[in-house]
Amino acid sequence: MSRLHVKRRPDGVIELNRLRVRDLLVHPAHAVMLALFVAWLALVCTLAAVVVRFPAALPAIGLMLPGLVLGLWGAQVARSPRLAPAPVRRDDPPPRNAA
Repeated sequence: MSRLHVKRRPDGVIELNRLRVRDLLVHPAHAVMLALFVAWLALVCTLAAVVVRFPAALPAIGLMLPGLVLGLWGAQVARSPRLAPAPVRRDDPPPRNAA
């Protein structure tokens, strides 16, 4: 997404304006990233509070580590070239004077 808002006026003038914070949050990708960050921050704060309040819970929280490792591995596999979509073969269009 461009960091500039391009406005073309009827008189031919092109205005380049910086995006406001509201415009950045309105874009779906940015809103999702912000929501993921807030969820991650809440999870980290919750886990830290649990470990501080109940130190015996640390081994139970450590049981989440295999899931974390599996998620990181899955993210790497999803970005690997072997899972990339095959290139689309575009044949030449038929001639226009074909009967």
